[in-house]
Amino acid sequence: DCVSIGRACFHDGEVVALGGDDADSYWQAPDTRGLKWFGEQPVSFNLPGYFDGLDGIQSTDNPVRARPMARHLEAGRLSEAPVLNVTPVLFFPMFPFNFGDTMGPFFMHTWVQWASAHPEVRDMPLAVALPHNLLLPSYWRLVEHLGHPVETFSQLSSHDCSPGPLCFERVVGCSRFGSKPWHNYVAADGGQAWEAFRSALVSERCPAGAGEGGGRGLVVAFAQRGKNRRLRGLENITAACNEAEWVGGWPLRCETVHLSEIKKDICRLQGVDVLVGIHGAQLVNALFMRPGTSLLEVRPHDWWSVNANGTLANPHHWSNTIAHKVWLTNRTRYWFYGALANESFPDARSPIPGRDSDVLLSWPLLHCMLERIASPTGRDSLSMKVNAGCPRALG
Repeated sequence: DCVSIGRACFHDGEVVALGGDDADSYWQAPDTRGLKWFGEQPVSFNLPGYFDGLDGIQSTDNPVRARPMARHLEAGRLSEAPVLNVTPVLFFPMFPFNFGDTMGPFFMHTWVQWASAHPEVRDMPLAVALPHNLLLPSYWRLVEHLGHPVETFSQLSSHDCSPGPLCFERVVGCSRFGSKPWHNYVAADGGQAWEAFRSALVSERCPAGAGEGGGRGLVVAFAQRGKNRRLRGLENITAACNEAEWVGGWPLRCETVHLSEIKKDICRLQGVDVLVGIHGAQLVNALFMRPGTSLLEVRPHDWWSVNANGTLANPHHWSNTIAHKVWLTNRTRYWFYGALANESFPDARSPIPGRDSDVLLSWPLLHCMLERIASPTGRDSLSMKVNAGCPRALG
């Protein structure tokens, strides 16, 4: 949803409508059509730094106030501020401190598609409405590679903003990205706009040739989390993986990665062919891997369900949110390892223990999956099957 208003300022956490240049302004209030909308937009968020299931951590706030200018009683210099011939977009995000949500339809994917279809958007600065004057997570600045300066609304409207209030001929407000079912956001261009964005990031941030890959065999990276949802016995799995030496006719190399910040991790990801890990934001890094690579999500017991033929049941369910983000463009293939109850170790502190579990992998089963992922044929028909169709007897 987007609206626009004319002649408005960002000032002290408010959008203030200036009105026109009428000689008798007493009888002419500022044009407030659409102004009320800005003050009504909610932002849902998880307070960063905490487990999102704790009481009081997930909340909703209306971070922007909106009103007409109060003429001569304004504390700021609104009436004297120059009105810039620039049109900013004031964006109201959903879960802005969650990397995984922000990179999907809640913002980045949808924005990339929108900017591709409407090139004029590329010149618009982006103001992000965040609650409690919190800082902008660094991954939001990836949008600057599309030509958008980006900052928080609270920073742009602060008293400290010099030389005075920021006023504009027109302000656009947008919200509710990602509010529809995920499949409404599948890229109609086959992911071309996203690939242009991704490859531009790699070209600008990484050494020459970093995005080419290939020629080195199959590189498997196990993404290990720092706290919960950890891969148990990973040292043994990595050792067995490297001892195998070959898979699907390719030299095999395995490593453990600790992904923390996409702007730092993106170059390392270009050398990865298969990213393996348990549900979490670290797997969303797969959106920035080379086209044709694979994401293998390790799903604890009670966090996956299949039909009688072994294919993923109810793919639209929110437990498949990692897959949804990959399916938006299908530039990276999605696979899943369905852990059994005796391989899963739920965290009793979590209200969603099925999701928040450690997992002990079976190397024979994982090896079979890697064989099928590396195969040049039959991959599409197997990717929706639990364990890529490999028999459980291997475990």
